[in-house]
Amino acid sequence: MAKIALVAADFGESKCLASISRELRQRRHETIEWFGYGNGLVPHPGLVESVTTNIDWLLLALSENNQEEAVLAQKAAAEKIPIAVYAPGKNTYRLRSAAPLRPLTNLLFGHAEELDATAILFVNAKVVPAGNILHEDFYSPYSRETARAKLKMSDGQNLIFVPGDKRRGINWPLFHSVIEAAHRPEVQTHKPMVAIGLHPGDPDPKESYGELARFRWPPVISWSPPFQLWPWPRFTSVGQ
Repeated sequence: MAKIALVAADFGESKCLASISRELRQRRHETIEWFGYGNGLVPHPGLVESVTTNIDWLLLALSENNQEEAVLAQKAAAEKIPIAVYAPGKNTYRLRSAAPLRPLTNLLFGHAEELDATAILFVNAKVVPAGNILHEDFYSPYSRETARAKLKMSDGQNLIFVPGDKRRGINWPLFHSVIEAAHRPEVQTHKPMVAIGLHPGDPDPKESYGELARFRWPPVISWSPPFQLWPWPRFTSVGQ
């Protein structure tokens, strides 16, 4: 039985490593988890030591800046602890912020089409292919007809999906510009409905985007399950 520490800062990567951790525990390995879920790695007393000492492996997921990950990797390397990196996304291995991790990594889970290129940068690592675990349950079990019925979409109506960022400074102008574009006469002929996908790591509450609903047509949806249909001036739930 091995003792493995898993560390991820970003939301998607945290969910991936949480899934890996569950699988490892089912196989009777011991795991230590430190997941930021999009809010960064906030250290707690003793947590840094627990994921860098007296363990058999340190598994890191690459994030946007990798500053904390690099510090943890250096501490683990000083303790002679092997380091694995989870980076299955396309071009993830090329992140400049991951440069301090490259010589310290012993095992890297990468994109199947980029194994040779990844090995050039991570010179000391064994590079193996891995898929994105989130893709396993990404697709909805609903049929197209059922999904349209849940969204209360009429025949001939078209959906414009706008995925959001974690930052309000990006989301607000993005959402507004799409809604404005949907009001153009040439777009209105397609009976558009705008669906806004709030990022799970967005710190602002869903209600803070309520002003977007002042556009009565096309209707606006907040789609961060459970999603909401936002006819002005009140919100009406339409379910999962």
